[in-house]
Amino acid sequence: MKISADTESRIVKIDNAFILQRKEYFDEQEQNVETSFSFEEDADTTSMREAFVRLVYALAEHYGFTNDNYGEHNLDVNFNKKGRKVE
Repeated sequence: MKISADTESRIVKIDNAFILQRKEYFDEQEQNVETSFSFEEDADTTSMREAFVRLVYALAEHYGFTNDNYGEHNLDVNFNKKGRKVE
């Protein structure tokens, strides 16, 4: 899929989802595209983080950053790094 240089993206958070809104222009015609990444409304932050990670991967793929099974520079989004206390 060839992506137009005139592509816009917007992320909106609602109660139980992130919405990826895109305006794409093909052959001078504007198309609105929405993709929803939902999570459990009353869940802990794990469900929300998983939805956010799916959103980031979809956004990266949309802009042409695809996974290369043998490449050294693939996108890896996770929340497994411990923080540290700053004093």
